[in-house]
Amino acid sequence: MEQRLMRNSESYNIVVDCDEVLTDISPIWVKKIYENREKFEKYFDLRDDVDASSIDPFSESWREYVLGRDKFYINDWLRKKDLVLSEEEEKHLFKMFYDLYDNDAFYSECLPTKFCEGIYKLSLQSYVKKIYVVTRTSENTYTGKERFIKSFLPTDKLEIVFVKMGENKSGYINKIDNVSMIADDEVKNIEDIIDNCSNKHRKVDFYVPHTGYNNPTAELFEKADKSEYKLKYFPILKSSENIAI
Repeated sequence: MEQRLMRNSESYNIVVDCDEVLTDISPIWVKKIYENREKFEKYFDLRDDVDASSIDPFSESWREYVLGRDKFYINDWLRKKDLVLSEEEEKHLFKMFYDLYDNDAFYSECLPTKFCEGIYKLSLQSYVKKIYVVTRTSENTYTGKERFIKSFLPTDKLEIVFVKMGENKSGYINKIDNVSMIADDEVKNIEDIIDNCSNKHRKVDFYVPHTGYNNPTAELFEKADKSEYKLKYFPILKSSENIAI
């Protein structure tokens, strides 16, 4: 990660996402669903062999189960096939599901990823000017997420940019000069940044933690190459260790 940034004496900015980049939130979120099995088993396919009291959200096996999922949205991934609900029931289900995450305390249970530790080490280098954490955030998680980020990236080079729900990140990233490195996990965000920031940022290393829901496609790599972004998928699960790109 350091090698590319050191090629020039000019200082650079780094842009990173928070969720599933600096910390893995979904293993904790899914654990909470299992802890409330009686509320969710009507709607979600939950494993019978999992006892909520024995779940370690940081264990390799649990991370493989959750981060290896084939859909980005947890509630889509777990939802029972052919489940039909009224509009009111859909709202009720989503509120129950989202309330598990959407609170000030959630991020107090989170730990930094190895990538987060690497970003902190980069922040100590003279050739890194600023670390921008550009993250989509709800009102109720704002304080807790900010506290987490500042705790594990304790540097005066840090700048946190909170993106509102429904907004694109590219509008914020386009305002940042001299970006040499970006990291995000969601394909929609990756495409948004590549499509809308290519005139502003060229020859950028784009790091992507390799999960089950963001498998790379030839089309995505072709799009990145045309805009002079170098996509760099890196393994965070045992199952993807041999698929680093």
